[in-house]
Amino acid sequence: MFIKYDKVEAVNLDRMEQRRIRYSVREKRKQADWDALADLVKNHLKKVAHDVWSGETVPVDQIAVDFNPLFSWLGGRYHPRSLIDGPKIELSKKMYVSKGLAYLYSVARHELIHAWQDYHPDGHPPDTHKHHGRDFWQWVDTLDTHRYCNY
Repeated sequence: MFIKYDKVEAVNLDRMEQRRIRYSVREKRKQADWDALADLVKNHLKKVAHDVWSGETVPVDQIAVDFNPLFSWLGGRYHPRSLIDGPKIELSKKMYVSKGLAYLYSVARHELIHAWQDYHPDGHPPDTHKHHGRDFWQWVDTLDTHRYCNY
């Protein structure tokens, strides 16, 4: 029996090995879909940052966008640039599946405000207790997002 999986031929494999290969290929395709969605979100954030802040305050190119499958009630999280891996926005896969692309963009814009706080001299860094304070509120309506992004 010959089975082809992404240009890899499997010859006379037992049933469990065939399932493992199929699952592996399926997971790689799923990850490629999530990576493409992360690129879509990053392009959206670049446009928003350019429109609102003229693109100078927040270097969106330096911020990684990724999906965290472990978030169960959290919509997203911003990791500040002080971390070893650099700045990063993590979004919830579950939230995207249940709420859709418009809500995903809204959460990403919420996290972009935290990035602004991290980079702007007048902003409170995201690791302080004031990260949802007055300097955060000034951008909530402008960026059409929410103060808290839990779901």
